[in-house]
Amino acid sequence: MSEEDRVRAELVSQLCESLARSRGMMLNEKLDVKTRERWTQMHTNTAQVLNQILRDRQFKEWEKRLRELEARGRILKRTINSSEDSGFDSQTGKDSEEPNLTIGRDPSGKEVT
Repeated sequence: MSEEDRVRAELVSQLCESLARSRGMMLNEKLDVKTRERWTQMHTNTAQVLNQILRDRQFKEWEKRLRELEARGRILKRTINSSEDSGFDSQTGKDSEEPNLTIGRDPSGKEVT
């Protein structure tokens, strides 16, 4: 495990603990409404940070897996030079529904085994 992964894992652990504490405080009916609202906001902010960290980690794992598959020849490497190839529809401003990966096919579309 790299130093970055170790630090990230520790941060995730601390954020989970913070979420548990803030949840307990925001549900504590003995506290006044204003205090509970502040704890709810803290809980929301903490959850957003945790979600971003987890998304970043997932993206990093996907990139690593993609590189492994490319190295094995399971996915053909492609260079995207224009927005036409990127799956971005300039008229709607949205990405296309279809993924822009060729899995197990050569550039002509013929299946590769």
